[in-house]
Amino acid sequence: DAARNTPFFIWLSNSGKPRSIVPSELADRSLFVDRAAFLELMHVIMEIFAPRWKTEGLDGKSILPTCGAVGLLLALTMCNSTDAYGFVASEAGAHTRYHYYGNNGNEANANDNTFHRLFEAEHELWARISSTPRDVAFKTGTATFPGFASISCDNEPPPQTIL
Repeated sequence: DAARNTPFFIWLSNSGKPRSIVPSELADRSLFVDRAAFLELMHVIMEIFAPRWKTEGLDGKSILPTCGAVGLLLALTMCNSTDAYGFVASEAGAHTRYHYYGNNGNEANANDNTFHRLFEAEHELWARISSTPRDVAFKTGTATFPGFASISCDNEPPPQTIL
């Protein structure tokens, strides 16, 4: 069945131990992601966004990107196109909790949070690379992203700093 052929992702904790155990029959379809992926994405975001983006929105505790951002990058490396929900600031996000579980303390909504300092920069990055018009993504909370294999960067200038 199709679900058994779908990769199963495991996020690693800071200690390097998987947060969940992969059944042996899925081990060959599992991908382990370590902290290096988060650090690389953090460096890329900090390189293309002006320093002010680190202080936008709520005062976050971590400079690391969200697990969702790393997950979306993984999807873009494996898929021709990916639909994602909640990765750009939206009307729906203003009325939705950031997490689907537990008490989130003083987090305002899904458009902001109190942990990730680069959260607004992530939303801006996704809005810029989405093939969905910004106004449509804002209205629906849904954005479509072309996979990396479907994009040609030949003869493209390096990105300028996003002020």
